[in-house]
Amino acid sequence: MKYYIFAPSMNKKVVGHYHQTESVVYPIELYKPPYSGKFTKGEFLDFNPEVQITLHKKAFLTDFIDGSPLGFGIFVDDKVKELLKGFHLPPHKYHPIKVMHKGEQIAGYYWLHFFVDLYQFIDREMSFYELIDQSTKEVSLNGKIESEGQMYQIFKKYGGNFRINIEYYFMSQMPKYDLFANNIHVGYKYMSEKLVDMIKEKQITGYDFVEAKNLFFEIEENG
Repeated sequence: MKYYIFAPSMNKKVVGHYHQTESVVYPIELYKPPYSGKFTKGEFLDFNPEVQITLHKKAFLTDFIDGSPLGFGIFVDDKVKELLKGFHLPPHKYHPIKVMHKGEQIAGYYWLHFFVDLYQFIDREMSFYELIDQSTKEVSLNGKIESEGQMYQIFKKYGGNFRINIEYYFMSQMPKYDLFANNIHVGYKYMSEKLVDMIKEKQITGYDFVEAKNLFFEIEENG
C-alpha cells in the first residue's frame, strides 16, 4: 500500500499566491499548556475554538487551505469533508472555521483535527534513523528508534547542520488509515494512494503530493 506526503501547493496557478494565508488567528494558544499536552495525547477540544483565517488578496479559494497548525490537522471545505466520509480516518473532529477572502466571509470551511500515536505501532527492531551531515553528506550517527520523543531530542541537539532520515516499519496492528500525521519526528502528513487518486479524480484543489518511500507495513499472516 503506497502513501504520499501531502503539503500545501506552491503552484500559483492553483493557489494564486504562496502562502495563501495572510494570517491565522486562534483564540487559544495551541502550543501552550493545557492545550499542547492534550494534542500530543490525542485529546480533542470539547468546544469550537473559532479559528479565523485571512487569505492573501491574490490567493484563490481552494478545497484545502494552508496554514493549519503543524501536526494538529488540516483546513478543508465541505467538498473534502464529504469525500472523506468514504475513507478510513483516525480519531478526528471537525471544527467550523471563519475564512475571510477579499473582505468577505466564506462559509463551509473546517479545521479537521486528527491524531494517531504512531509510536505504539512501530517495530523498534526494524525501524531506524540516520543523521546526515549537511556539509559532507555522510552519515554521522545512526540507530534504532528506542523511545518516544527520541527524534525530537536528536534534532534539538544537532540542529540545522544535519538532516534526519528515518525508515518506519509498522507492525500489522497499525490501522490502515487513509490519512494520518507523523508524531514521531516532524509533522509530515500522509494520505493513502486510494485517497490521493480520489482527490485527483474529483479535482480537489490546494495540495501537492510526493510518494513517501520510507514507510513499510508488516503484512498480516491471513492476508
